Amino acid sequence: MVQYDEKIIQSYVEAMYRRARSVTSSHFFIGLLAGLIAFAHISTILVGELDLLIVAIGVLTGAFLGIGSGRAKAFQLQIQAQMALCQVKMEQNTRKA
Repeated sequence: MVQYDEKIIQSYVEAMYRRARSVTSSHFFIGLLAGLIAFAHISTILVGELDLLIVAIGVLTGAFLGIGSGRAKAFQLQIQAQMALCQVKMEQNTRKA
């Protein structure tokens, strides 16, 4: 039978916070790259060649959307970690002596 071990939950929470710290920058770079690729393709369709202004708008748009998405995901991870910590605290407070 598996026994309760709060150290496992604590290590899970620490991993969630490490991931939350890195997810915003990851989403930023993914959005930047996606905006670059998408708007470079759009530029070649509209203009017939690579237009730097259209690509720059795409890069900025992608980076902006990536940061927003990353912050939302980081917040979600932090909330999940806090819920796990609350459950550990509840177990500690309701444990029989």
